[in-house]
Amino acid sequence: MEPEVYVGYRGLMNEAISAFLALIFVALLSMLLCIFDIVLIFGLLIGHLLGAIFQDLNKLR
Repeated sequence: MEPEVYVGYRGLMNEAISAFLALIFVALLSMLLCIFDIVLIFGLLIGHLLGAIFQDLNKLR
């Protein structure tokens, strides 16, 4: 028995579609992580600035 080398058009299309979906999934995941990272960094920066401003205001009173 020889191993079946020729997968066929339908099998090839299924492979391509699954690879494409995996690529889209990974891209979306990385995009979400990037957005989360940016929001986190900006949130930390803004929180730090607001904390400093409020501390200064409390010192002035």
